Amino acid sequence: MLRGSDGININGPSLISMPDWAPGRLGAYHLYFADHGGSYIRLAYADSIEGPWHIHPGGVLSLDQCQFIKDHIASPDIHVDQRNRRFVMYFHGPARDAPGQVTFAATSSDGLRFNPLSEPLGPSYARFFHHDQWWYGLLGTGAITVFRSRNGISDFEQGPVVLPGVKRVPTPRHLALQKSGRWLRVYYTRRGDAPERILHGTIDLAEDWRNWTVRGDTELMRPRTDFEGAALPVRRSREGPAKGRENALRDPAIFEENGRTWLLYAVAGESGIALAEIISRDAPAKAARTPATVLRRCARWLFWRLRKAARRLPSAMTFRKRIFIAGCARSGTTLSRRLMGCFDDIYVHTDEAPYQALLELDRPEANLVVKRTHESHKDIEHLPDSVGLIYCVRHPFDVLTSSHPETVKERRFHVTTERWVAEYDGLMRLRQAQPERAVFYLRYEELIAEPDIVQARIARSFGLSPVTLYSRDADNPIRATSLRKWEHNEEFRTYLHGLPAAFLARVESFCSEFGYDMPADTLSAGAVR
Repeated sequence: MLRGSDGININGPSLISMPDWAPGRLGAYHLYFADHGGSYIRLAYADSIEGPWHIHPGGVLSLDQCQFIKDHIASPDIHVDQRNRRFVMYFHGPARDAPGQVTFAATSSDGLRFNPLSEPLGPSYARFFHHDQWWYGLLGTGAITVFRSRNGISDFEQGPVVLPGVKRVPTPRHLALQKSGRWLRVYYTRRGDAPERILHGTIDLAEDWRNWTVRGDTELMRPRTDFEGAALPVRRSREGPAKGRENALRDPAIFEENGRTWLLYAVAGESGIALAEIISRDAPAKAARTPATVLRRCARWLFWRLRKAARRLPSAMTFRKRIFIAGCARSGTTLSRRLMGCFDDIYVHTDEAPYQALLELDRPEANLVVKRTHESHKDIEHLPDSVGLIYCVRHPFDVLTSSHPETVKERRFHVTTERWVAEYDGLMRLRQAQPERAVFYLRYEELIAEPDIVQARIARSFGLSPVTLYSRDADNPIRATSLRKWEHNEEFRTYLHGLPAAFLARVESFCSEFGYDMPADTLSAGAVR
């Protein structure tokens, strides 16, 4: 969707519902966003908040139009002025005639072409709201200061610091605002948190504005999914642009429509923009005062890893094959993903992703492959009929006694019994919901012993053409020594011996179905001896 380097850094979302009177209305929703060091403000549009989203080439405001700033232009904050039938966009960039980065405003009659105004309004990183005939803005990073103006585009006066920054502790970076009666909900992230996550507090607007302060720093959300960066190392975030994917969330933004509240945010540092719905479970009388207590991650990412994506072609969404790799962890899903890269005209997604990513990937290749996340079993029964399924299985005792570098410090074995059962239950739900679905079951043991035969079977099943044999792939990580270690390892056998009888009964059912043996001494009084 974004070509070349334009997709390397994605952040700063600001979403609006486009009014019918706007001549530049490309869709029901316009999403303005930026690159941390970009030369223009980007625009995507859609008729549904859940997409599909399309890029408006060239954006809406470029650095060349703003002779008063240099280096980059970023952080759009868009507002619809219904009374004057115009759009006001706040943005920032390094000022040519002043130190540091500064916030400016631009106006537009159509939402596509903006006219920048040269009057500096305050520090960089700004969010604005209207209250009691005034336009207020929370500006700055490190320490957040309130400013206000009658018309919202000039003559701002400075007020107090509402969210201070303190040396040697995490300091505010980006924020979002939501007005609810007398309360202003403030969502923000902090540099120095590990991982950087989204917090929230409130400002009591009934107080004199010169006494405003943000109260509360309750955590709302942190990376929990792979596309948010949860699988990456946890490190304290730093000042400046994200350097590649990180275990961090940034750039919160609020969108409200028909009584619903949506939170947009940058994922994996600044690698894309995601969307979640905030739901308050408080009674109506308390809803205005208490910040949202529940966040429902909808797993509806707007832009996820739009890096160096190919040009959209008229036939780009007419794929011959879309294939989803599922199965319990330590069952060969990663090996299977590597194998799929040995076929012709195929794109294998580098990150784990929900199956929905297959429907949104914008690639020129005829065949697309995505490997599941650790949560994909929760909704696998909804896998579309158009998506092919490779389901990886492995002897349960091998799965249950396998370790993983990501969790070795937390527990001895990577897959818990609860996770194994949840994965198996997900498969059962899929079968019940889609009894006619064809599933390619890939046995880990066969992949290890006869990789080329397995590759040929996959080729026949999905109509693919191999370009190299998997056994000859230089990056082939197959290790035959990973099989049946539990037979000779006393620690492993002791662990398996202690598993509940009810769980072992599920294991026996699984083994019977997929042709795995249960050792003679396994199920006596429901335990391994």
